[in-house]
Amino acid sequence: MEKILVLLVVYMYHAFALCPNGFIRHEDSCYHILRIQATWAESRMYCHAYGANLVSIETRGENSFLTHYLTSVDDQFHTKRFWIGANDIAETGTYVWEGTQARLDSGFTNYYHGSPDNGGDDSEEHCMELTEDYNYQWNDNECDNKYYPICEKNGIETNLVIG
Repeated sequence: MEKILVLLVVYMYHAFALCPNGFIRHEDSCYHILRIQATWAESRMYCHAYGANLVSIETRGENSFLTHYLTSVDDQFHTKRFWIGANDIAETGTYVWEGTQARLDSGFTNYYHGSPDNGGDDSEEHCMELTEDYNYQWNDNECDNKYYPICEKNGIETNLVIG
């Protein structure tokens, strides 16, 4: 009888990230699109209120996930423009991620053709957006425009026991 019980009780351990309500998980991160249009600076503050940062897109896989996710939910938003955490506010032409201060030129990028372009001669575009207009590739835009923030935070790692 004891051997049968041992054979029937099989444990599988799996570590994964738990996300708060309203956030969606991808790998070890949790994402939430706020349903309020805000400037880039306001968006940053709103994300911080959730214990998050504006999203830092660091890999092709993460970019692909976000593109598919935005495509699946973009009909729920008045405009299809979303703030991400990249900016060159401190030094024009040197884009960094808001949360880590890592330079974009040292990792994965997915700029729209010709971006970042600082809007040409008549503009000051220092904040990065994703927009349906550019197939959700990265585009610099004026930080005072009001778009939807995409927030990212680390998931809480937990071990799940299935048995």
